[in-house]
Amino acid sequence: MIRSPFRLVQILVISGWLPSIFAAAPVELRITGDWEVKAVLPVTPASPSAPVAIETMLHVPPPASITVTAERYDSLPRFNPKAGGWAKSAQLRGVRAQETTTPFLLDPASLVLRSGPGADAEMYQAG
Repeated sequence: MIRSPFRLVQILVISGWLPSIFAAAPVELRITGDWEVKAVLPVTPASPSAPVAIETMLHVPPPASITVTAERYDSLPRFNPKAGGWAKSAQLRGVRAQETTTPFLLDPASLVLRSGPGADAEMYQAG
């Protein structure tokens, strides 16, 4: 089993299989575990002893968790229920991607809103 996708390409180029791969069926991806994907590329064998598929495991590194503490906002805009989901109110900077926020990056239970930066500042609660 080939463990590196770069090694897989190198083998395909050296062996002369690269042209046949472009004519082959699409790569099949299978989730095999947490943060692991198996890529299976079916190929037309040149001989009965040649492999009928090339496989490699792709290990996807898990995302890094970050903690944002005491992110300062001079003021909070009024909530606008008619605006797009990303623009209804203040956008948390820790979950921004380009001009918008990114869903599912924030653990909602972890969000704390205070009237000031200190741990003794008044904490706001929903409602």
